[in-house]
Amino acid sequence: MIRVEGLAKTYSETVAPVLAGVSFEVRPGEILWVSGPSGAGKSTLLNVLGLLTGANAGSYHIGDVDMLHAPQHVRRRARSELVSMVFQRGNLFDHLSALENVLVGMSHGGVPDALAQLEAVGMGSKAGQRAGLLSGGEQGRVAFARAAARKTPILLADEPVAGLDDGNATIVLDLLAGEARRGVAVVVVSHDDRVTTIGTCHLRLGKGVAA
Repeated sequence: MIRVEGLAKTYSETVAPVLAGVSFEVRPGEILWVSGPSGAGKSTLLNVLGLLTGANAGSYHIGDVDMLHAPQHVRRRARSELVSMVFQRGNLFDHLSALENVLVGMSHGGVPDALAQLEAVGMGSKAGQRAGLLSGGEQGRVAFARAAARKTPILLADEPVAGLDDGNATIVLDLLAGEARRGVAVVVVSHDDRVTTIGTCHLRLGKGVAA
């Protein structure tokens, strides 16, 4: 599903590349854990995979299409139909309810589907609660529900267990593993070694280069 070859990203000719020659594959049902020190390019890599930014060199294939060189309308459609992201710290709309946050991310389906997804993450009873009043762990589960409700073949997660206690971290990791069992290609960027419990492959970045 995902094939990356020689990916390079730089923001200025006067500084070192953020990513330099990164290559890997992620097949349906696999979970790639991306680790590395701060500044190694983990979040930048995730933004490239999520089609939120481009790259200076290399290729990024989803199936047979190189998204780095595809027309803008192809990238927009892929971002809408093929890729979902669980952002660090959730990125929920604090003034909206948990249910409304899930609905915002859905391109198809409606309230029954959104409620079912919240039930799946143990948040059905708080569907009407404003996101800003939820705990960090609860917000993480709603963010996951929002991404999973889109039912895309690729799921990207940026530090999904950061700051969570073991109980909430286990819930989120089990949810990610469940998506992989459905055949989703999952990429998890994390400093947290607890991700080793679900990762099927590992990519360590060191100053933008796969180590």
